[in-house]
Amino acid sequence: MVSPVASQPVHQILDREDVVLRVLTRSDVADIPIAPAEVIELVRGAYLRVADGISVAPAKIMMRSPHRDSAAYAMPGYDGGSHITAFKDYYMQNDEGKKEYITITLYDDEAGLPIAFMDCFRVTALRTAANTALIAGACAPAVARSALVTGSGAQARYTYSFLLTALPKLDRLMLFATHPDGIASVRAHLREQHPDRDIEVVTDPEKAAGASDLLVATSAGPATE
Repeated sequence: MVSPVASQPVHQILDREDVVLRVLTRSDVADIPIAPAEVIELVRGAYLRVADGISVAPAKIMMRSPHRDSAAYAMPGYDGGSHITAFKDYYMQNDEGKKEYITITLYDDEAGLPIAFMDCFRVTALRTAANTALIAGACAPAVARSALVTGSGAQARYTYSFLLTALPKLDRLMLFATHPDGIASVRAHLREQHPDRDIEVVTDPEKAAGASDLLVATSAGPATE
């Protein structure tokens, strides 16, 4: 089977009742085109449905391993707009460098059937960036023109384009990070989305923070502290 959106093969699991469960890998999800503005509106709608009692988002469950530095989180939820029930899980292990994996299983709540089991790395990064944009749009002063982001992982990579969607008048974008490859990736991603914009890499985060209207921390490492 071929995914009509990603134009990549989609794996399927067929059970004894002939119920198909599509399996979407990280690469299947990676190239699906979606604009920051669309993600922001989807997340805004999800929050409003929770506030109206149409959707349900209970607190996550967290479990730590008694044997090593690892943790697992389980997050169920129900979206009343699409009538979909979801189970998202997150696993992280830090014994020899950080390893993390995020997946989500979707169910059609009307039909009572599974829709897909999919990697959720990009979905999580997009949703978090949309959260940042919504908060910035609601809380930033009207005169905000500068933003400082710390960290150079996937979350930082998406943050700038979402901030510019919510606050298009931002004219000074700063980044404090310590990994050269990550910094290059963040800057390259912004140029793809906004060819006329670039990021100023700073080495003194305290000074840069004092000159910024917005502060976004996407990393909680020692350098950030």
